[in-house]
Amino acid sequence: MLELGVELGFNAQAEVPTGHRKMVRTGRFDVTWTPSAPSAKRIVFEIDSCWRHESLLKLGRLSDGDLRLWIYYGQRPFPIEPTEPGFRKLNILRIDPTDLGIQSSGRRSMLLAPGEWPAMLYPRRAEHGR
Repeated sequence: MLELGVELGFNAQAEVPTGHRKMVRTGRFDVTWTPSAPSAKRIVFEIDSCWRHESLLKLGRLSDGDLRLWIYYGQRPFPIEPTEPGFRKLNILRIDPTDLGIQSSGRRSMLLAPGEWPAMLYPRRAEHGR
């Protein structure tokens, strides 16, 4: 991913801190491509082999000034439509692991239920009684 970004004219970096101070834990984006032109959008990648809520939350919390791409090559299908509007802005590329040449580990293969979208992007404050 890094080499491709550089070949396309981007400043490509791996393991870039998220910079979100409101997150419970600060995370890192797998890869970012930053354009040299100030008016162009940064492209942020998360790459996962399993359904990861944290990756979805990190991408969903990005501003609209960034393009968000989640590359997912796991077996679990994702649900049809997220309830949180921020997740509708994600670009999801789902790749079948067998297309990548990844062999089964020999475990029993079973049909998995779709993963679940996280309930919300930002935690809400608890209501306090008076």
